[in-house]
Order: sequence, then C-alpha cells, then structure tokens
Amino acid sequence: MGRVIVHLGAHRTATTLLQQTLTKNSEMLRQAGVELLVPPRTRRQVFDGLIKRPSLRSDEDEQTAAQSARKLRNRFRKFKDDDNTNLFVSEENILGTMRDCRDCTELYPELVQRLEPYREAFAQVDCIVIGIRNTHHWWCSALAYTVGEYAALPTSDEIKAIAKSSRTWADIISDVKESFPDVPVVVREHPYAPRSIGVDLANQTDLKQLAEIAPLDKVSNSAASEDALRRKLEARDGDSSGLREMMPGGVFDPFDQTQTNNLNERFESDVAVLQASKDDQVLFYPRARERSSRGVNSNALQTPICLLHIGKTGGTFLRSVLKAADYLPTNLQVLKHSDTLESTRRRYGNDRRLAFVIRDPRTRFVSAFESRMRQGRPTYNSQWSSAEATAFMWFPDANALAEALGSDDERMRSAASFAMENIQHLRLNYQHFLTSAEALEREKENIQFCIDLAELDTKLPDALAGLGITSQPNIEEAKRHAAPGQPTRLSALAERNLRDYWDKEFEIYHYCRTALL
Repeated sequence: MGRVIVHLGAHRTATTLLQQTLTKNSEMLRQAGVELLVPPRTRRQVFDGLIKRPSLRSDEDEQTAAQSARKLRNRFRKFKDDDNTNLFVSEENILGTMRDCRDCTELYPELVQRLEPYREAFAQVDCIVIGIRNTHHWWCSALAYTVGEYAALPTSDEIKAIAKSSRTWADIISDVKESFPDVPVVVREHPYAPRSIGVDLANQTDLKQLAEIAPLDKVSNSAASEDALRRKLEARDGDSSGLREMMPGGVFDPFDQTQTNNLNERFESDVAVLQASKDDQVLFYPRARERSSRGVNSNALQTPICLLHIGKTGGTFLRSVLKAADYLPTNLQVLKHSDTLESTRRRYGNDRRLAFVIRDPRTRFVSAFESRMRQGRPTYNSQWSSAEATAFMWFPDANALAEALGSDDERMRSAASFAMENIQHLRLNYQHFLTSAEALEREKENIQFCIDLAELDTKLPDALAGLGITSQPNIEEAKRHAAPGQPTRLSALAERNLRDYWDKEFEIYHYCRTALL
C-alpha cells in the first residue's frame, strides 16, 4: 500500500523552497517511487473551487469544489492501492490565502468550513504536515508580501486588530484535527535547516525516499527590501510615505513593542501547548534553541549562526567561498543586505550568533560610491534607483561627494546629504547593519567573529572554522567583486568631512577594531 503525504504549508514558512526542492529532485523521486503534486500543477484545476474562502463561494463554486474533492479522493485512492508508488502533495492554499488572513486580520479564517470538502479524500492520507512560525515574524512577512503583490500599507486599525486577534497556531492545528481526526499531523517550526530538509521530512513522515533529495542553494520568496516595496507601491500609484517607518532595521515590521510582545507571547503559548500535548497523533518538531559552541562543526541543529552581508566588505568573495564548500552546517544562515543585527534578533532569537566583516569607513565609502556608479558591474548589473540617478548627476566621484558634505553652499551640502541617504551602499551603512557601538557591546557574547576586510585572506581559515566549516574549500575560482582600476583618493578635506558626517560609522568601526577583533 502506497503512502500519501499532504503538506499544507503554511505560507511564509519556506513552503516555496520545499516545493522547488522537491521539483528539482522529481526525477530521482519518481524513480524511487514517489510522485509529486506541487505548484504549478496544483494550480491547474486540481483544487478548483476549493481555494476560495467558504463565505465567498457561490453555488457554482460549491459544485466545482465538490467535483474537485471527488477527483482528489480518486487520485489518492489510486496511490493507496499501489504498493510501489507514493504521493507527496504540497499546496499551502488549502489552508487559505494571505489575502484571506489580511482581510480578516487573523490566521487562516473559516478553516473548518474550508476543509469540509476534503474530509473524504483526506481520510485516506497517511500524514498531514504543517509549518508554523513565530506569530510576529509571520505577520511581518505576510504583510510585506501583500504590500509587494497587491495591497496598500496596513493601516493602524489593521495592525491593532491583528495584534489583538485571539486566533493562534494551536487553533489551526485543532481545526485540522477536528476535520481529520484519524490522520497524524506533523507540526514543524520554522526556520528549518534547508540542507537537512529531506532527512527531516523522511523521518517525520516515514517516507524514506525523501532522505535522498538534494537541497537547493537558494532562498525563495525572501523578504523584499524597502526600495523594492517602494517601487511596487509607486507602480500601482500607492502611497509609500509611511513605508520607512514600517521598516526599522531594514525589515518590514509595522508593530509597536507592546503589539510585538503580544504576538510573541501568543506564539510562546502555542509552542507550550504543542510541547505539552498528550495527543500521539500530533507530532511537534520545534526548532532547536540550545546554544552552540564557537567553531564546532556538527550535524545537529544548533543556535543559528547569522552571517551578515554588509555591503562592500568582501561579501561576494565570502559567499563564493562558502558555495565551494563540500559541507555547510545546518545552522548557518547566509544572509542578504536586508538582514541586520536587529532583524536577526527578531527572526532567529536573542541567542543567535553573529558573524560579519568590517572595513575602514573611508575605503568602504569610496568602494560603495564607485560600485553603485558602475551599477555593480562587472560582477552584477543592478540598475540605479531614480534617487541614485539624481545623486550621480551631482557628483562625478567619491571625493567630490565627501568634500560637498561640508560645503558652505547650502545647495551642495543638501545634495550631498541626499546622496548619502539614497545611494544604496552608503545608506545601508554600519548603523543600518550594526545599530551602534553600544548595541554591539550588548551583543558581544553572541558575536561569533568580526574580521577586518584587510585581514580576511589571512584569517579566512579562522572565519570558516567560526562558521562550522573545518575543511578548507577550493577558493581559486571564488569571485571577488573588485573595482576595475584604481579607487579614487580622498583629499584631506574630504576625509575630515566624512569623519564629521559619519561619526557614528567611525565609532562603530573603532569599537569593532578594539573590542571584537
């Protein structure tokens, strides 16, 4: 008898990454006796009429939903009757959509009614898999996604309603169990370890073939940057004026501290309920929270090590080196420019480890200016924003910009401030990523390593060991995002102006050099 596994999502819990990983391994899985039913196949008639919110369905929708449910039941029965073939289904919209959640300001509304047509089909299922995520993080991610795709910025009333909503992940699990009381439910807490995703799922679902899948070396549907969200809003003629206030630390988060605390407490209660559950049909797999040791290479899930990608500090080279490694620890999180000291704390917890490379603010300033002036070429091809295009009309090189920071001409000084606030790698400065010297001092015990770019080559083995990589990768072909030609030299005036304008940058750099290296 074949096994049928149904993965219900939820959204914003790495569901797309799982689906893409399965699709990449589809031929291997087929040969091993596992068929897949994942997007985009699930979006082509398989679930017609079943995705729409029950209270919004017409009579015709109900008839279509009933037909789709019968087809699904027959499809499942076919696999149950075949000893040699199994089926893995993944479709997050079975639970509902992010639009439904936002419209109702609660997690997956009307779920029991939504699942009613599936009762007969899902009675044959061997295991249902559900991903959950810290409630505060989930709403931040889901709201950012809706803003990027179709919606306006959330209003204060929406935010208050979400923060006050009593519906929890425990309620979602309860609704699923009410709908399918005889089907085991596997609950997995996001974030997962992408490189052990197949082994984890194989153990959790008893579908052993999944242990052989190769992980994807990518992130899917990652959070959009402020610039990307602003462009999408403005393309729809939407109001983006409150966006920056909703993105502290570069991460979309419209909740105040009290609201954040309420959402976090709600999730902690969910975890406590799941951990204390006596129902042997509900299997909870929480993310590991125990502290890891520095430099330890382990296959066990440990406290996340967050490798920050501070622009113009050798990030392209270091990421290329990691790509050449035979093994990356499951707890290593290789992050993007949107991730910061503050956002990693919210996303991975207070005990996450931090790793980053720094650079003298003067050389970083020149490199940042010139890289964006070239639009990232030759390594990348990242077009200017309209604000960057304006800035580069005013300043032909980095020295001109730095000298203008202290200009007696108010127009030039204003243009220079505009450029500093809008040229990407200048705006995303040490304050953006690391907050302040005081914040670093508070996080000192959580810092895995801090290395100056000037010493990265010689300290690379130490850096890799700090990330849990003990074997030296082949780095001969590792990319270096180096500037062609000689960088612009700053005049004495330019350096003085830069130190005055960027005093916090130099303060953070000095703290790193004296306290962390």
